[in-house]
Amino acid sequence: MWEVVEGAIRDVCSHRGWRVLALNVRTNHVHTVVFSAPGPERVLTAFKAWATRRLVEAGLIERGSRVWSRHG
Repeated sequence: MWEVVEGAIRDVCSHRGWRVLALNVRTNHVHTVVFSAPGPERVLTAFKAWATRRLVEAGLIERGSRVWSRHG
């Protein structure tokens, strides 16, 4: 599962031109350091959205599942 989340984060950064400086996906949380123009809220929202979509596509969670905490 962590591979899917890491891939999604790297893909969204590549797509949006953000640079990943550090990334560590654990079983119950994620650490990232990213160089980007948008503020942290927009980056966090993008990470959660892309990772959730990829987890659903991989059949690892059901659509509509609550996977993430309310904030970062």
